[in-house]
Amino acid sequence: MSDEHEQENEYRSRKEIRENYSTVMRVHSTPLLSFLTRYLANPVAAADVAHDAFVKAYFNLDHFDESRSFSKWLYTIAGNLARDHIRQQIRQASRDRHYVESWSLQETQSGITKEEAQLERALMKLPDGLREPIVLHYQMDWSVDDISRHLKITQGAVKVRLFRAREELRRIVQEFEEGENHE
Repeated sequence: MSDEHEQENEYRSRKEIRENYSTVMRVHSTPLLSFLTRYLANPVAAADVAHDAFVKAYFNLDHFDESRSFSKWLYTIAGNLARDHIRQQIRQASRDRHYVESWSLQETQSGITKEEAQLERALMKLPDGLREPIVLHYQMDWSVDDISRHLKITQGAVKVRLFRAREELRRIVQEFEEGENHE
């Protein structure tokens, strides 16, 4: 059993979570930051949103349903904050695709393969409604049922979004490859 799952089971009550919050943060920070970095395509914004999610979760622990998973609740908070962040960026007209190019360049320089960088760029081109379920399912290993509850949609709708996201990713990657062949 992984440390995260052990920690998840160890701290189920609000009181235990509150008393051990620094440990809870340490256990959840890396996977949450990874999720948000992929979701927002901006590591700095992801770190800010992750911080805000931990703070908001701490101050709203009284609203946490102890019969549910703390990590899923935390990801719901983080996902909502990430969507708010994106909406704010759009309103300010400062969110273009610059994040995608700069983040992809940083990732390429850090040693990921060309194909991985291409897939990350394609992922960032997906609309939020397709990107979030595919990241939750394939990166975070969430089940269709977990995603359904998180997004408040049916399991059938999750499966449709996953299918559409995979099809769109194939199309985008193919466009990238065709563009490289013409250069």
